Amino acid sequence: MIIIQLSDLHMWAGHNSEGIDKRIQGIFDEVEKFNDNNIVCVICGDVTNRGNPDGYICAKTFCDKLSSKFELKSFRYVFCPGNHDIATEEWRKFARFDRFTWDITKKTNYAFSNHNVQTEVIHDWEFLIINSVYHGDRNYGRVDINLLKEKLDQSRNDNKIFILHHHLIPILKKERSATENAYELFLLAEKYGVKLILHGHQHMYINISVGKTPCQIIGVGSLLKNSGTDYSNQFIIISLTDSLIGDFKCFRYNGDCVASGTMGGFI
Repeated sequence: MIIIQLSDLHMWAGHNSEGIDKRIQGIFDEVEKFNDNNIVCVICGDVTNRGNPDGYICAKTFCDKLSSKFELKSFRYVFCPGNHDIATEEWRKFARFDRFTWDITKKTNYAFSNHNVQTEVIHDWEFLIINSVYHGDRNYGRVDINLLKEKLDQSRNDNKIFILHHHLIPILKKERSATENAYELFLLAEKYGVKLILHGHQHMYINISVGKTPCQIIGVGSLLKNSGTDYSNQFIIISLTDSLIGDFKCFRYNGDCVASGTMGGFI
């Protein structure tokens, strides 16, 4: 199985469609090199920008285009919400996000208006999908530890992956936006033998391992956002076997690269 890890799309109506199409083609070209028919695309939150409903319309187009590239393979999406997916003007903070994920997947496993943790088993791997903004504050992450522990107690699967939006270890000076109870999350990952944690939020590639098992933690930067910084657009490919994490690589977009006969591509 191959995981395509994406995050922080920050979609909005002003996105350049040609640039998006180049990134979709670049993802497809790199995944094809792995020669695997089972593809799971994990999107770690911030689908839209600042809760904008138009962003979900653009994101639906993006997701449909990406999945159509893999129409001859088994292709699945996994979604968790990010801080930009909170709709503060609606009484259900994640109603728009829930509608978006339903439109894409026709599954309720990625609805978070009434759930802080969801689960999905795909090809013998159990994805525990965590809403790190269930508390409704855009400024920091938090995990519903008690509910997550309940889900882990109920699990009978040896291959577990945590999916969430917020990063787990502060990166910058005076940073306050990481997951505030990450230590408890690490303890659960160690106790229950979680093999992989995937996240976004910090717009940068992060690769660390924790615990005796160990548990691999992989963060990915924004695929599309141009925030006026030196952050690069990124995606990650992770190869999984029946029970092991295989090779993984972070691909960064470079405007000077020539790919598929045009300027700009992932390296």
